[in-house]
Amino acid sequence: MNRLFVLISLFVLGFNVLGQVISPQLEIFLKNSSRFLRNSNSQMGLFVKASDIDSLYVVINSLGGNVLYHYGEWAVVHLPVKYVKTLSEHRFVKWIDYQWERPVPLSDMKLVNNNILPLLNGDAPFHFPIKGKGVILGFADTGIDINHPDFWDSTGKSRILYIWDQRANCGNPPAPFGYGCEWTRQDIESGASTHQDPVSFLGHGTSVAGNAAGNGSANPQYPGVAPEAYIIMVAVDFSSSFFTHLADAIQYMFQKADSLGMPIAINVSLGVYGGSHDGYDPTSQLIASMVRAKPGRVIVSAAGNGRRFSPWHARFNNPRNKAWFIYDSIRELQIRPDSSMWLEFYGPVYNSHLVQFSLALDSIWNDTFRREMGTTPTHDFLTCAYKTANPNDSLVDIITINGQPHLIVKWYCGYLYDSATAAIVAIPKWTDTGWNSKHVHWIRTTISTDTAWDTWSHIRLTGTTTIVDTLLYPAPATIPFYDSLVIPNWEMTMVSGMQCRPEIITVANYVNRTEWYDIDSNLQTLAGYSVGELYETSSWGPTRTGLLKPDIASTGQFTITAVASNAVPTIAGSPLRWRLVSNYHWAIGGTSLASPVVAAVAGLYLSVKPDATYQEIKDAIIQNAKTDSFTGPTPNIMWGYGKLDAYATLANSLQGGCTDTAAANYDPNADYDDGTCYYTFVEATGFADQCVFGGIKNGKFTVINYCPQRTEITLSDVSGKTHKVYVGSKRSYMLDLPAGIYLITINVGNWQRTLKVAIPGMSY
Repeated sequence: MNRLFVLISLFVLGFNVLGQVISPQLEIFLKNSSRFLRNSNSQMGLFVKASDIDSLYVVINSLGGNVLYHYGEWAVVHLPVKYVKTLSEHRFVKWIDYQWERPVPLSDMKLVNNNILPLLNGDAPFHFPIKGKGVILGFADTGIDINHPDFWDSTGKSRILYIWDQRANCGNPPAPFGYGCEWTRQDIESGASTHQDPVSFLGHGTSVAGNAAGNGSANPQYPGVAPEAYIIMVAVDFSSSFFTHLADAIQYMFQKADSLGMPIAINVSLGVYGGSHDGYDPTSQLIASMVRAKPGRVIVSAAGNGRRFSPWHARFNNPRNKAWFIYDSIRELQIRPDSSMWLEFYGPVYNSHLVQFSLALDSIWNDTFRREMGTTPTHDFLTCAYKTANPNDSLVDIITINGQPHLIVKWYCGYLYDSATAAIVAIPKWTDTGWNSKHVHWIRTTISTDTAWDTWSHIRLTGTTTIVDTLLYPAPATIPFYDSLVIPNWEMTMVSGMQCRPEIITVANYVNRTEWYDIDSNLQTLAGYSVGELYETSSWGPTRTGLLKPDIASTGQFTITAVASNAVPTIAGSPLRWRLVSNYHWAIGGTSLASPVVAAVAGLYLSVKPDATYQEIKDAIIQNAKTDSFTGPTPNIMWGYGKLDAYATLANSLQGGCTDTAAANYDPNADYDDGTCYYTFVEATGFADQCVFGGIKNGKFTVINYCPQRTEITLSDVSGKTHKVYVGSKRSYMLDLPAGIYLITINVGNWQRTLKVAIPGMSY
């Protein structure tokens, strides 16, 4: 009896150990939790498997918990932490599990939102992954983190072919430019390159390049769009002559691509907000010519984030138009040492002889228009242009108050490419104590014109005086000319320059994601934003001349992309820490991040069809754009033609076929090889029956089987020697035979064919 009791006790003990019902993860959690948590009423979510669900409901309720729902034997339960052990003691409970891992997205949402995943996966009609192999992605930006894992391949080679840092001086400038420092791939791999993406820009270029071309080596959840593309980076010098430096950067990258015999897609997430906004400036025309010069080239650029501040574009289009500009001497002095005010107006050449303008200084206190303190005479454009062109003459006005000079106004007018431009420089007379104490004045300009003349002005965007928003206007009743005031707007708020050219693909920015876990494992959730909506700062078109811009919209805001390692400490110690995801990635946005997505898709297109022109690629992108409730009817000045659809861009625009010139079904119009090539024989031995094809290529007999069944082939030579081979379904078989004559019998299901095959090299 005693012995029997011992055996039963050992059996029960063994069953309890082997039949553990608390998962190891839950055990670890409970053991490592504080004593307070283990004994608290804090609810935790559990997966519970029970043989008696009704009893489970009763027990959970009695323990102060709740069964949310169940399917079969599995239930989702909320239970106070202190009762987990108690629940495990019930015999009907088979398993209790707790998933404590932090959830993460499978990939950054840009791959989903822009429909890029089917290309990376090689979905039909493509039978191979499209990842940018054989193409270059170029970047004119701030620089790149050469040591970031996302820019190295699996063999330990850098994917960065060249870096030209226009700001550096190492004694090795690239020809023919003669300034800056060039590093090659070999310099990067050997450690000879000292290039860094400046901390002052928080690694802007690294983030842009990572979004387009990162390969996910640092974290496979956040790859770029073209993870197998090569990279060329030009760190542009912003200090002076920006426009020539930018043109140099574009030319440099095109030259490198030509020397390598590779197509290139260039991204430019840089720009200026001042200027004519028509794309006719010299830099834009030059860059447009570079793109048009040959196929295999495309440039994509960011539309800008011009809606970040108050409306700053105004259009004068009637003889009585007036606009106010706030002149703040304190803020102006922060922009320029002389604290001068600069206003620019652009209009068409053909009516410039009819344009007249003047400037007034108004007194506005407590949002009430008091009086006109002084005004200049009215001038016509032609007189101003004549004096501007004459080195010994100039057009200057002095506004005086009580006989004292208060404001010096210098007028400069002239013709710029196809536009007539009038620029006004207003410089305060600093000897006037009233001006210094007041700091802020309202400058009123009047332009008399029958056609549209435009101005763009904001102290934070153009570096000069801010045009007065309608919200700042005094009460209408106090202003006799209120009905002729120009109300600033958001239209035409893109950056100026090449982004306004038809040869450049210009990109708007919509919200990519609103949640992520930061470096401190905190879930960041951005309220007030919806995935898919146009981000609030994304610039609107069109150009000054009415060209529809932007062309397309892509995901920009709140994209997780590469971060430069030297910028991580600065970001981590700043209010931006919440954007850090790890030491390799962070969440940023703007059109700067939307543009490289489109550039990379253009690169994917070129990897399939290297000789495509910029126009073909642009047409493919805009013709396959997708629309939704956010975009509304397209095209429009906010979204262009809609949202980028990468898969549709390639699948609907590129034609598959046989690209082997030796094949019987060679298709000269095919953009890529879809694996359908077949070959015929020299004489009457060629065949293409049912779904089996054959031929001789390079002295070898080839059979390709597209039937669902396995193919049996029997070969016999003139001596009678035979042997059999088999070709699997949808497979090919190649046999290297000596020159001679052969009889070949092919069997596929109930179909049979016997052929005489002549291998070249012997008469027959």
